[in-house]
Amino acid sequence: LYMLSFLSLSSNKLRFLKKQWFEKLSILQELNLNYNLIEKLENGIFSNLVNLEYLHLMKNKLNNIEPNAFKSLNYLLGIDSVSYTHLT
Repeated sequence: LYMLSFLSLSSNKLRFLKKQWFEKLSILQELNLNYNLIEKLENGIFSNLVNLEYLHLMKNKLNNIEPNAFKSLNYLLGIDSVSYTHLT
């Protein structure tokens, strides 16, 4: 897992994310969370993903993204999410 650069957790009916799931994935560059049931992104949820460049969140049920959810993602080039979620 330490050398993993791409991870797809799409279509798993995930309702939530835990920071611990990503704590040993600091090399990860792309994370696909499309087609789940995720409702909330908590502050610091991706803080261990310091090399993440692309985050896919389409077709979730996002209705709450806390202000610092993406704080540590200094290399992030793209997020695809908002047009297909339930954000208001």
